[in-house]
Amino acid sequence: MKDGPPPHVPLQKRRLSRTSIAMARSNNRLLITGASGFLGSHVVAEAIKEGAEVTVISRRSIAGFRGTQVQLDLVEGIVPSTLFKAVDCVIHVAGLTHQPSGLATREDFYRTNVEMTGKVAAAAKNQGAKRFLLVSSTSVYGEHPAPVDEGTQCRPATDYAWSKHQGELAAAKILAGSNTELVILRSAALFGPDDPGNVARLARAIGSGRFVVPGNGNNVKSLSPVGITATAIMALATKKRYTTASGNLIFNGPCQRYQLRQIVEAMARASNRTVPLSLPASLLFPAVFALKFLGRFSRSIRTLSIKLGVLLRNDAYLDAKIRAEIVLPQAGPLEEYFREFYFQQTGNRVNRPRV
Repeated sequence: MKDGPPPHVPLQKRRLSRTSIAMARSNNRLLITGASGFLGSHVVAEAIKEGAEVTVISRRSIAGFRGTQVQLDLVEGIVPSTLFKAVDCVIHVAGLTHQPSGLATREDFYRTNVEMTGKVAAAAKNQGAKRFLLVSSTSVYGEHPAPVDEGTQCRPATDYAWSKHQGELAAAKILAGSNTELVILRSAALFGPDDPGNVARLARAIGSGRFVVPGNGNNVKSLSPVGITATAIMALATKKRYTTASGNLIFNGPCQRYQLRQIVEAMARASNRTVPLSLPASLLFPAVFALKFLGRFSRSIRTLSIKLGVLLRNDAYLDAKIRAEIVLPQAGPLEEYFREFYFQQTGNRVNRPRV
């Protein structure tokens, strides 16, 4: 894995390649849903930096945004189809993400990630949008023993993953035979500023000294700085023509693969903590079995069991297809990212989790 200049340097200091500039100028009228969320806000920032004409739909108001902004819950509300007129690309980021607490039901995921996606795709089609870019998740693949590419069979194992896959199928069915091109980006686990997800939770646990590495830590996880994924989304949304054949425009998002132990060690260094101890396999597997059994009777234990399952599984994805299609930077050193994004620093001492 190559290290390169971190993509999180200030926007005004980042240089774009001529290729990315040309792509940005080809289809620059964009409508972005989920624009106030973790990934959506970064996509909006990237679009503005590229000079795109941006309309956003979000549940929360975006301070300082000067384009057309509609504050709306797309699950409950009626999609304002007039906003989709004269749009080159609809970037659909809005969705219900992982809920480790178990509070979201299968129906909640279906209404948000399937029904809402269908409504937005239909509006894009009916108003003649040229392209519909759906942000999905690599979780649709389920667990596989080898690194996963876009041709791997989808075997979603959770309600969230199932709903993301069904959302892809719903969009494909609605847009079939239309003039609106469907592009799907399956994002790996994201991390970065204001991260609400699993990487931030892991940083909290390690930075507070309350974490034990399950097993030997050799299982593989795929991570992506949110800024690189936002750059990829913009490049796919604005590219005039793809080299990939039409009908096969499904891309794993850009990501780097690390062993869990590498991630934990980088977080420990970033927070000036001792590297956590490992829980031997001889103790781990009985613990997993016990948690799964007891989780039937307790929500908190079930949540702990889910979190442990996420840590133990392999999430190894290949991003060669998207890197062959667009120009993207490599991720910088993990320790630098983690120190900047997740830990409060006083002088030379990192003393507590920021998240």
